[in-house]
Amino acid sequence: MRLKRGYIMLEALMAGGIVTVGLGTTITLIAGSRFDSSTAARRAEASAYAMALADSVMSSSTTTALPFAEVPDHNSLKAGMVIEETPLMASASIPPLQSSSRVHKIVVTVEYPTGQGRQQIVVERLRRSVP
Repeated sequence: MRLKRGYIMLEALMAGGIVTVGLGTTITLIAGSRFDSSTAARRAEASAYAMALADSVMSSSTTTALPFAEVPDHNSLKAGMVIEETPLMASASIPPLQSSSRVHKIVVTVEYPTGQGRQQIVVERLRRSVP
């Protein structure tokens, strides 16, 4: 009888260990997926902001850059924009653009926080400049 009790105690300890490992693994997976989804949400917000800023500049006639700074109404995003004037090359456009001598290169950079530090999203657009 005594030998049988020892086996039952050992079985109970083994079962407890298996349950503990299973619960630990489950909690780790849930925490990891929550981290991944929150990082993806921040990346999506930063990407949408960068595209919206680039689109608004493309549709306006502004040629002024924005200094890299905090974005109001967006949690912990930083954004900046550079507009460079570049000469139009004949091979840059097919078919060649008539009556245009310049192209503005618009570069929008947005930084967003992640668990590994800050990441950047860069959106580049070209806008024809007609004299």
